Amino acid sequence: SGAGKLLHVDGEGRGLPDHRFCPEESDLDRMCTKVHAKGFRNPFRFTLLPGGGVVVADVGWNLVEELNLAEAGHDYGWPCREGDGPTPSYSDLPACLDGSAAHGSQQSGPLYSYGPALGRSILSGPVVDGAAPYPDAYDGRMVYADTVSGFLNAMRVEQPGVEHLPLAEGLDLPVDLELTPVGEVAYVSFTAGSVRRIRYAPGN
Repeated sequence: SGAGKLLHVDGEGRGLPDHRFCPEESDLDRMCTKVHAKGFRNPFRFTLLPGGGVVVADVGWNLVEELNLAEAGHDYGWPCREGDGPTPSYSDLPACLDGSAAHGSQQSGPLYSYGPALGRSILSGPVVDGAAPYPDAYDGRMVYADTVSGFLNAMRVEQPGVEHLPLAEGLDLPVDLELTPVGEVAYVSFTAGSVRRIRYAPGN
């Protein structure tokens, strides 16, 4: 199954020769050869980092919203774990108790996470570059939003626990984040049925 996984395929939709989850398999049409990382509950958008790497936003069940640095061959825990802890009820499943759910993959925790007090549906976005008409403090930061809470923040992936800068609040049910040609952050509003951009007003 491709559910709950980040896939990495070639132009023909086949797996890659250096796949991690079934290294003995040579048939690159098999699903296991296409899996880059797994263990996601509801991966809602991902970000390709300029220097390489992928950040996946994973919407939680009841406890934790996650940003995961999705490395090849890693398992990010669902359904056995949510965030850094066990998932109530699911963690008691036999596959979680005996470790077979991991299937030999490397277990990894989230890059950054937050609880329901802040939001309930995380959304990853692009990395702001120096051409953006925003203050210098935002340069090189990846933006992320929460569809339910409507905030838009910016973080440094290399320093995930350090100072997350607010960029905007009150977004109207955002479901996708992209950069405009001039480097401003734009988002798709599900409720308004429109694309909106975040402009910076000096002094605001």
